[in-house]
Amino acid sequence: MMEDRIRIAVYGRPLSSPRISDILQFLSKLNTISTLYISKDFLDSLSSFTIAHGHTYLGADDFPEVDVLVSIGGDGTLLDCVSLVRDTNIPIWGINIGRLGFLTYTSLDDVDDALEALLNKEYVIESRSMIEVETGSSRPSFPSALNEVTVQKQDASMITVHAYIDEEFLGTYWADGVIVATPTGSTAYSMSIGGPIVDPNSNVFVVSPIAPHNLNMRPLVLPDTSKLRLEVESRTGYAIWSMDNHRFVVPSGASLHLKKSETCIKFIKFRGGNFCINLRNKLLWGLDKRN
Repeated sequence: MMEDRIRIAVYGRPLSSPRISDILQFLSKLNTISTLYISKDFLDSLSSFTIAHGHTYLGADDFPEVDVLVSIGGDGTLLDCVSLVRDTNIPIWGINIGRLGFLTYTSLDDVDDALEALLNKEYVIESRSMIEVETGSSRPSFPSALNEVTVQKQDASMITVHAYIDEEFLGTYWADGVIVATPTGSTAYSMSIGGPIVDPNSNVFVVSPIAPHNLNMRPLVLPDTSKLRLEVESRTGYAIWSMDNHRFVVPSGASLHLKKSETCIKFIKFRGGNFCINLRNKLLWGLDKRN
């Protein structure tokens, strides 16, 4: 075991879980071996737990300088963590207490072995690419997405999206919306509408229409060196664009400029956690009674 205390921040959404006792036990271990910081809202939801010599933080504005950020929850919780670490290169360790948890490799049943490996530095750091968005309207302080950027209708009426690749006109989507996904996001919303599953180390974007009215528009894979422009038209005067789990309203006529972000998000990956194992275990890849 390493002798120097490491600095660990913990983030989770306020929760009521049957596994709270397991979470408390894990946090107690962290508090004895590290300088521990816990999201205040998450800590408040664990009403029976106090941290001696620990610290709390409120969000991105006072996020501490740490060695590791531990995400406790599902993939949505981990996406919240992206907004916390931003461009600091702090790696994220995802612990899954949700349902599918494709990005959160470690289960609570495996945290003891994973914690031992963390302290002994028996892990690898995996970098995941992101999409950066520029728009003339209001934008978030950290305008990058790990999974996907979407533009979609605000109500029942479909929208029109004129798409350009490196200023070359691609075509017009008459649809409920358009998704531009990273390789990481290929197993999220993009997959649910028929987009391809992409290895996370691939240097691509996946552009997919949501419920297209012109059936000759299909998911398209592009090199992530491409720069995309999406011009939005809506009968109602507005549309919705989102970056992961953050949503914004844009007026009809707005243009979204998308490109690969210079920032990467780093994940901690332990032995036994990789893309192929995730496909088999999480998506039941190749499941067949003959196997």
